[in-house]
Amino acid sequence: MCEDLIVKKPREVRNRKNEVWIQFDSTHLLSNCGRWYSIPYKRIMKQHQNSSGYYRVKLQGKHSFTHIKVVEYFGDINGSNLDNITSLFANGLSIDHIDRNKKNNTCFNLEIVTHQENCIRRSRKVLVS
Repeated sequence: MCEDLIVKKPREVRNRKNEVWIQFDSTHLLSNCGRWYSIPYKRIMKQHQNSSGYYRVKLQGKHSFTHIKVVEYFGDINGSNLDNITSLFANGLSIDHIDRNKKNNTCFNLEIVTHQENCIRRSRKVLVS
């Protein structure tokens, strides 16, 4: 995790359990729970699904996938992060949503896996414990 980017939670926001916020850019914060906060508007940003169901936000005219940014800045469930990996696709890697829910973008639900492993997991059913 990028400790030098950690900021205090926004006053207007109720934190979730174990939620940590970082300064993403000059006008946005990102939490390890996959939430975006707009500093100028002082509110949680609405995320939109793409055609595959992955959440993303539009920042400075560009779409950013939430699950990729969460792993990039906070790491995955195993503590691995993307800062040492230049490209997921070039290295044959994917980000797996462990519970199969593309809306759940907490760092505790994301894992960096090979593309082959992600395809195998896709066909498995989720075991509820």
